[in-house]
Amino acid sequence: MTGVESRYFLRTNGHPLILFDTCVLKTHRLSEFPFLVRSFGFHGTLELLSSDVLEIMWRPFTIAIDFHRGGKRALPLFHFDCGTVKMADPEEYIHRCFQPFHELTDIPHKRILQLKKAVVSRFVEPPEGFETNVLAQVKSEMKGMSPGIKAAVRVTLRKLHQIGRASCRERV
Repeated sequence: MTGVESRYFLRTNGHPLILFDTCVLKTHRLSEFPFLVRSFGFHGTLELLSSDVLEIMWRPFTIAIDFHRGGKRALPLFHFDCGTVKMADPEEYIHRCFQPFHELTDIPHKRILQLKKAVVSRFVEPPEGFETNVLAQVKSEMKGMSPGIKAAVRVTLRKLHQIGRASCRERV
């Protein structure tokens, strides 16, 4: 965001929100949008998307873990790696990414479709190396055992081994 001369004003729930230039949302699965709708309301989110203030940097790929080749795990036991995988069917992938929009129960289906169309209209092509940068961030968080990663490991351990909360904390 570079300057004050190109300000945009957006009214949400009666409160002015000032945004400068263009905000680029770098997203993986479009999971920010149900939160935006709950925060700004349907009309506020639609206004944000139609104002040219927001660009959405998105590409259909995912992070893959625990690779298998020929039905066998590629890495030795207790070793871990991850990588990026481009989606074979980008349209199906985006369809799945949009499914949480339908959990916004107070918004009619017709308006959800309008919101999806507005989101797609704001897509911009990510720069070269986008997937590599996302993967580097994921690996950095894994190595640093960020609070989010620790919580995910605990949840997974509980599900896999029906471990109680206290014993799970001791092991992670």
